[in-house]
Amino acid sequence: GLLLAAALALAVVEPLVHALRRQSRRLERRSLELERLALVGENTSAAVLVGDAAHRVQWVNAAFTSCTGWGAAEVEGALTVELLAHPLADQTVCAALRDAVAAGRPQRAELRCRRRDGSDLWLDVELRPLHDAHGTLRGFITVGHEVGAPQAERGRVAPEQVGLSEVADRGQGQQPLYAAARADRLTGLPDRGAAMARLERALAHARSHRGYGFALLFIDFDRFKHVNHTLGHDGGDELLRQIAERLRLALRPGDELARVDSCTDLAARLGGDEFAAVLDGVRDADTVAAVADRLLRELAEPFNVLDHPVRSSASIGIVCVADGADGVESAAALLRDADTAMYEAKRAGRGRWVMFERSMHERLLHTMALEHDLRRALRGDELFVAYQPVVELASGRLSGVEALVRWQHPERGTIGPAEFVPVAEECGLVGDLGHRVLMLACRQFMHWQRTFGERAPATLAVNLSRAQLDRPGFTDEVAQVLQGAGMSAQQLQLEVTEALAAQDARAQAVLRELKARGVRLALDDFGSGYSSLACLHQLPVDSVKIDRTFVRHAQTVEVHRVLIEATIRVARTLGMTTVAEGIETEGQAALLAALACDRGQGWLYGRPMTADELERWLPPAAAGIVVA
Repeated sequence: GLLLAAALALAVVEPLVHALRRQSRRLERRSLELERLALVGENTSAAVLVGDAAHRVQWVNAAFTSCTGWGAAEVEGALTVELLAHPLADQTVCAALRDAVAAGRPQRAELRCRRRDGSDLWLDVELRPLHDAHGTLRGFITVGHEVGAPQAERGRVAPEQVGLSEVADRGQGQQPLYAAARADRLTGLPDRGAAMARLERALAHARSHRGYGFALLFIDFDRFKHVNHTLGHDGGDELLRQIAERLRLALRPGDELARVDSCTDLAARLGGDEFAAVLDGVRDADTVAAVADRLLRELAEPFNVLDHPVRSSASIGIVCVADGADGVESAAALLRDADTAMYEAKRAGRGRWVMFERSMHERLLHTMALEHDLRRALRGDELFVAYQPVVELASGRLSGVEALVRWQHPERGTIGPAEFVPVAEECGLVGDLGHRVLMLACRQFMHWQRTFGERAPATLAVNLSRAQLDRPGFTDEVAQVLQGAGMSAQQLQLEVTEALAAQDARAQAVLRELKARGVRLALDDFGSGYSSLACLHQLPVDSVKIDRTFVRHAQTVEVHRVLIEATIRVARTLGMTTVAEGIETEGQAALLAALACDRGQGWLYGRPMTADELERWLPPAAAGIVVA
C-alpha cells in the first residue's frame, strides 16, 4: 500500500516538476531577452517600451521615463495605448494602433500623448511585433521620438506600414534597437520575424506593382545532426555561424539588418539549421537558379569546425513570385511552399535545389493525411510484421527470418514500407514504429520456438533506423523487449545500413553497447553505401549482407562477381558471416554457394509472408529442408 501511494504521488508530482522546469526556462529566456533589449535601449535617446502580446508594458528605458515622467514600476502591466494617449487624442489613431496590436502587425503613427504631469507630448510612435523562432507573436517593441508642435495633418496614421529605413530617417538611435530585436543571437543574421516582415513587404509591393518580382529560397544544411552528434553542440553552433557568414557574403556583403525593409537581397536564419534568402527584383527563373547554384557551391566547400573538417551539402527549396503575386495567399504560405520544395530536394538526393510546383503541395497534403493515419495505426492493430526466410546456401535449410513491417490500411489495403517509413521518419514516428516491430517480431519468434522446436527459425533479424539509435536508453529498451518475450540476445540480429554504421560515431557507440549485451549485428546493403572492405574491421558487426544489386548481375558482370568474392573472403578472415540478398534464380544461388557465401534470402526461397503463411511454409518435421 505504501509503495502504491508513493507511485501515485510520483505520478502527480513529476508532471508538475517538469512543468515548473519548463516555466523556469521560459522565464530565464524572457529575462535574457529583456536584458538584451535593455543594453541597446538604454543607449538610445528615443523612448522605448517593450510589451507582451497584448501590449501590456514589460519594460521601459530611461529615455521613456525622462520623456514622459512615468517610472518603470508605475507603468508595468499597463496597456500601452491607454497609458500614452492623451484624453483628447484622435481616436482614429488610437483605434489603428489597437488594431495593429490585435493583428500582430507593425504600425506607425504620430500620437498626441500625455506626460505624468498631464502636459501634452507629441510622439512619432513606431510599433513593431516581436516573433520567436517559430513565428509566434511574443510581444511588441514601441519606439517613440518626440516631435514638435503638430501641423494640420499631424495625428493621422500613415496609410502604409513604414519600413525600418524610413523610421531611421525620422529619428536617430532607433534603428540599432530594432536591429537587435530582430537579429538571431547566434549568427547575427535577421531572425525569422525579420524574414517574415521582409516577405510581407515584398509581397505587398508585388501586388501593387505588376512588373516587380522576387524569390524566396528555403535553405537546409544536410546532415547537420551528424555534426551535433560528433562534435557536440558547440561544434554545431560554430558550423551555423560559418554557414551564416557564407550566406551573408554570397548574397550581399554588409549589414543585412540595416536593409531588412529596403530593396536588397536578404539572408536570414529561421531556426535550427534552416535559413532563408529573399532575392529582390528578380522575375526570371534562370537568375534565381544561378544564385541557388552559387549557394550550393559555397556551402559544399569544407568547413573547419573546432579543428575538424566538415563537408556536407545543402538542400534548397525555391518559390518565385511575379505577375502581381497572383495566387499567393500570404507570406506564411510562401514560406510553407519553399519548405515543401526543400523537402523535395532532400528526397531527390540532397545537395540540390528544387522549384516549387503546385503538385508538391498536393503531395504534402497526402503525406499529412498519411501521417494522421499512421499515428492511428500505431495505436491500433493495423501494422503487422511480415517474415522473409533466410537459408543456409550449402544445405538449403532454414536458418532464420527477417522481420519486415507492413501496414494493412482500412481503406487503401496493404501499404509497403517504401511509402510510409519515409513519412514516419519525417514526422518523428520511426522510433516508435521500430519499437513496435521489434516487440511484435520477438513475441512471434518465441511462439514459433515453443510450437515448432527445431523446425522454427534459429535467428530473428530486425532492421534499425537512425532514430532508434538516437533514442536515449535504446540498449535498455532492447533488453526489456527481449526479457518480455523470453528471448535470448544471441537469437536476435539487429541490422543497420552500411552508411549509418560507417559514418555515424554515435551510432557505432550504441552498436558496441548492443554487441556487449550479446545481440548479433549485421551490416545491411553492403556495397551500396560509404564503407569499404578496408574499414570493415572497424565496424562492430557479426555479419555482412551483400547488396542485391551485386547479386543480380553476379553471373553476367565479372566485376560484381569479383567484389562478392572479395567481400566473402574479407568477412571470413574477420570472423564474420555473409548473407546474399535478392537471390531470385537457382543459378545465382549455385554461384554464391560456390563462392562460399554462408546464407541467402530472396524470392527463390520465399517472399515476405505473414506469420500464418510462414508456419504453413515451414518444412515437414522429418525433412527439415526448405522447399520453395
